[in-house]
Amino acid sequence: MAAPAMVMSDVDLDAVREECRDRSAKDLAATLAAIEAAGGKATGVVTSEPPVDALVAKVAEVDAREVIVLTRSHLVAEFFHVDWTSRARRKLGVPVLHLLERENFDEQAGGGEGVTGL
Repeated sequence: MAAPAMVMSDVDLDAVREECRDRSAKDLAATLAAIEAAGGKATGVVTSEPPVDALVAKVAEVDAREVIVLTRSHLVAEFFHVDWTSRARRKLGVPVLHLLERENFDEQAGGGEGVTGL
C-alpha cells in the first residue's frame, strides 16, 4: 500500500522556491566572503538550470582551467559515479576537485578550527 502523493498548491511551491533561492544566495555570499577573506578571488551565481549544464556553460564562458566543487556527502550516488560532480568530470575538459562538506558555516563559527571528523 502506498500513501497518496502530497499535493502542493502553487502558492506553497512558490514559497518553497523563494526560500530555496534566498538560502542559496545567502550561502553563496558567505562562501565568496570566506574565499575573499582568505585572499582568494571568486565569483559565483545561483542558478535554477541543471547544475552540470550551468557549470559546463560557465567553464566555457570564463575559460576556466580548474573547477572546485563543494557538496554534502551523497555516498550512494558517489559510489556509482552518478552524482553531479562525477557527471561534470565527464563533460568538462578541466580538472575537477570535489570537496565534501563536513560542517556548515554555523557549526564552524565557534572555534574557527575548520572541518572536524577527518
